[in-house]
Amino acid sequence: MPVSLKEGHRKASAACETCRLKKVKCNEGWPLCSYCSRHGFRCDYAKQRPLSHEIPYTLLLERLVLAECRLKQLELSSRVQNHRSTTPASDWSGPDDASSPLQLWSEPGRVAAPQHSLRTRPEMGSADITSPVEKAGCSSSEALTRSYYLGRAPLACEEERPPFPDLVLQEQQASVDDVMPAVQQFQDYVGMLYPILCDSTMLKLSNAVLSQGFGENLHSCLILLIIAMTKAHEKGASVDSGLLDFQRAMQLHTRLSAKLSLDYVQTLCFSALFLLRKSRLLDFIITLHSCCTMLHILITRDQGSGINRPRNERNMIESLFWVCRNLERDVVNEIDDTLPSSNLVQYEELFSLPLPCEESVNNMPTYIRNIYTFFLADTSLRAILERILAASSLTSCMQGFSVQLGCRSNLTSTPVMQEMRQQLDTWVLRLPTDFDWSVEPGCGTPSLVGTRLKLLYWFARFSVLRATMLQILCESPLEPRLLQWEPFREGLHPALTMLRVYLVEQPDIDVLMANRIVTVLGLLRKVAAVTPCAIFTGENVENTARLGTKVLLSKMHGYSEWITCKLCNM
Repeated sequence: MPVSLKEGHRKASAACETCRLKKVKCNEGWPLCSYCSRHGFRCDYAKQRPLSHEIPYTLLLERLVLAECRLKQLELSSRVQNHRSTTPASDWSGPDDASSPLQLWSEPGRVAAPQHSLRTRPEMGSADITSPVEKAGCSSSEALTRSYYLGRAPLACEEERPPFPDLVLQEQQASVDDVMPAVQQFQDYVGMLYPILCDSTMLKLSNAVLSQGFGENLHSCLILLIIAMTKAHEKGASVDSGLLDFQRAMQLHTRLSAKLSLDYVQTLCFSALFLLRKSRLLDFIITLHSCCTMLHILITRDQGSGINRPRNERNMIESLFWVCRNLERDVVNEIDDTLPSSNLVQYEELFSLPLPCEESVNNMPTYIRNIYTFFLADTSLRAILERILAASSLTSCMQGFSVQLGCRSNLTSTPVMQEMRQQLDTWVLRLPTDFDWSVEPGCGTPSLVGTRLKLLYWFARFSVLRATMLQILCESPLEPRLLQWEPFREGLHPALTMLRVYLVEQPDIDVLMANRIVTVLGLLRKVAAVTPCAIFTGENVENTARLGTKVLLSKMHGYSEWITCKLCNM
């Protein structure tokens, strides 16, 4: 017979689910109460809720801390607004004031780069790194944020992200009035970064939509994605900028049949780039893999069938190949090497570097020449970086083998590392003489693509000696003259310079570039842990790493779960 859990009186809340639903008295027997046993019903007990006085008081304390932080921020914001209203504009110390932390990075005799307005995102917070609110900080709120991510995997945080809000049902249908403004601004915001659609093709698509309206076809889907990408990349864009047009394009895309056509692959590529812009890393990786697979099938079909495409389509396929190839190896080499990759790599020898859509290079407009000059430089630099990362993996294996043998080899002078450094030097020397760009922070014409190229260059320099620097930091005991060792200093210089480029030029970076900055910050923090007062070329390594971590976390928190989790666990 069932045995009662307690002889005394218990509250009705302890009754089984069957007795509760049927509203009969339950004797609370275990594993079956008398009523369920007598009638052959299933007897399940719900988990007993804690009494009100048993609720952990830590939850109330956390809420109280968050409320106090919010009141503190509102009070400081109110003081700032009152100060601005009573102080002349000439007396207000904004981002260009000498007291701004960013000005500490300006070197004597060098003109600092213009401070671009960062694209505001509500999830990142409205305070910029020089505002009084940011300077005051809120340590309790930051501690709660770090405690949430502490010990968690970045991939798990990405998987738990909430979906995009459904904006299609809340808005009207797409209007053709957005077509021409987006097309005119596309090259300035998107075409410089990803030149996969030439002007002539884009003009043809836009004219078709303007004359016939949005319809059930790929042309309409591509134009919607162009509008979405332009809105997402323009200055002052919010988190939801372009999301409505993207969702409309995806709904249209799901209703259309898959095609082995160039415009279908371009649609997949724009979808992946939009997800990358919104830092939806897993969605981006899945969509990119689909795009690379379809592009490989398209190229294989053209090769097997002997299809002779027009010149502009061949050039767009070449540009599309290198964009997809660069993104795919970034994901595999720097995000997760266990992810599957497509077979695009087998056509790397087939395609020359991308060419513009125009028939004659001499007839290219200046802005198109600049676009493809940056793109060619970026593509060749990424190829060098891929070889550096592969060589670094080999170096790590050789270092582990040396430790097992009990010997210490000078791997910084290996022919492989010397060849990688020489390739980077040659890359800089072969840039066009009229190319208004410099590797130094704050030099050259400021642009998104120019800053991205600087960050990529210094990360490649840093990656050459990263494995050796990690070996030095792991050795025990460490000598006090550690930072005076030339190979270590040679690797520390590009790490600090890359961080200086990020702080001075304030670029709006994607999650892939932010992941590279996190890698650099991780090594700098290890250096600071070993020698807290380490000074390199007049810069305190610990303060530099702390400032870089704070700035990157303020921009990525609530925007990229991958980066936020890695920063909080660093």
